[in-house]
Amino acid sequence: MDTLRSELQPLLNQPQSEKIFLKFGLYLNYKSNQIEGSSLTELEAENVTIHGMGCEKPFQELLDAFNHQNAWYSLPKERRWEPKLITHQFILQLHRKVMEGVDAAKPGQYRTDFVLIKGTKVLLPHPSEVPALMDRLLEWLWTTDLHQIDIIVNFHQRFIRIHPFVDGNGRVCRLLCCFMSIMAGYSPLGFFTITKESYFDAIHKWEHESNTQFFGQLMWNEFEESIKRYRISIDPNPPGFPIYDSQ
Repeated sequence: MDTLRSELQPLLNQPQSEKIFLKFGLYLNYKSNQIEGSSLTELEAENVTIHGMGCEKPFQELLDAFNHQNAWYSLPKERRWEPKLITHQFILQLHRKVMEGVDAAKPGQYRTDFVLIKGTKVLLPHPSEVPALMDRLLEWLWTTDLHQIDIIVNFHQRFIRIHPFVDGNGRVCRLLCCFMSIMAGYSPLGFFTITKESYFDAIHKWEHESNTQFFGQLMWNEFEESIKRYRISIDPNPPGFPIYDSQ
């Protein structure tokens, strides 16, 4: 993987890379909201967020797509590993953008209520514990000497286990993981191959069985897929492998 990262570096600095980042952001928007139950297609997500077009889908789904794209645009395009850029303020501002207009989600605030993860019996931390748990998570992020990919996998697991927000935890966490992937010198994660079922199944195996293998393999596959698609998309003569199909 480190060899692939070194091969990516010159590609990340090419002029067309910004357009590729936009496409990856659109795909992450579609996939991340789909994991949360959105029925928007890739083309509908693009039309709503880029072209300002409406469609006959629930207003909340359109708002979620629009908010997610704004949150994506707000991410710095850092190409150096600097985890201390991720602070409480950074996370809260990202949540505010993702959940803007959804007052019940208390945008930009850690939860002060008890919440349940739908479909599970997992006991989440008491609301009063959330700030301290997030302190510990950030301290770990800033000081650990794990490989960056291991950091991203573990950060995702720990963040979801804390569940610091009333709503929007998954979307914020995936954006943070994508940002860390960019900082680490890899391509942005698009969650190309993950299905809603495989994603939650891997999380549940970790929560109920303390088995991190499934989720770790899931994320590893995404790194490999994202790098492969980035390399092909930046190639001036790609072998016919589009980032996504607009139908």
